[in-house]
Amino acid sequence: KIFLRDDIWRRITKIGFREASHITRKLTIRWTEPLLLNLIARRIVQNKSLTEHLRIDVDTTLSHYDDQSRVFYRLFPRQIDIGPRKPETLKWILGRVRDGFRKVAPRELIHLLNKSKEDQIKRIEIGSHNLPDDQLFESAAIKNALEEVSRFHFEQTLLAEHTELRSNLLLLQIQKSDQLKDTLARIWSVNV
Repeated sequence: KIFLRDDIWRRITKIGFREASHITRKLTIRWTEPLLLNLIARRIVQNKSLTEHLRIDVDTTLSHYDDQSRVFYRLFPRQIDIGPRKPETLKWILGRVRDGFRKVAPRELIHLLNKSKEDQIKRIEIGSHNLPDDQLFESAAIKNALEEVSRFHFEQTLLAEHTELRSNLLLLQIQKSDQLKDTLARIWSVNV
């Protein structure tokens, strides 16, 4: 059995792959929001102390999307950026870890959540936290983690895997995350 990410398969077949038609069984895993929330919930309920303290029924939680959402929002703030037009935390997180194909890889999500945990622990240790009720994470911890995770992926993935684009990628470091063809042309001093 061979497991390949879609982007790696595209890269292999772009240069040619003789006998690719001999691959007769294929399964594509699509990580939807409910599946990603279930992944988070499964990681949460692995902590026996936490499930006991919060009186979380593991079986019920894992078998119902609404229960998974309730558990998530007991531990996380409702929104990262406060406002009526701002997304709820889960959508905010998924929107920031998705790739250029608008897909979320579980490892990116887990990386962000692990770094959020590390940052929140530091905040608690120095007495710089404001956690209501059962909430374990503050917006600030998640934002700080996002910056660190973004830097890591920029350096370890984008720059490492696309050395020929290094100078153009470095020009994007101080720019907004969403760019249009015209703004990229201006940044890179090219004609469109």
